[in-house]
This record gives sequence, C-alpha cells and structure tokens, in this order.
Amino acid sequence: MNGAWLIKFSVVLYFITAAALLAELINFHPFSGAPVVTSEEQVQPIAVDYQL
Repeated sequence: MNGAWLIKFSVVLYFITAAALLAELINFHPFSGAPVVTSEEQVQPIAVDYQL
C-alpha cells in the first residue's frame, strides 16, 4: 500500500506545482490586489530587452 500512497501523493504534488506554474505564467496572484496591472508592467521590460 505504500506504493499506491506514494503515487497518489506525487499526483497531488504534480497538480499543485502545475497550478502554481500556470499562475506564474499568467501572473495571476489571487492574494495580491491587481494581477492584470502587474502582468502589463512585467511584459514591457522583456520586450525592451529583446529589442536590444
């Protein structure tokens, strides 16, 4: 039964990390006030770096 418990635990961890990675990609942080403004501000310096 230890193997089955380990598989269930790893699947739960996988979904938690996948949700965290998706939240980082979208820059949507539910605990901070304005996710859209932060995503707009963080995209601009990256575009400037690509032009350089």
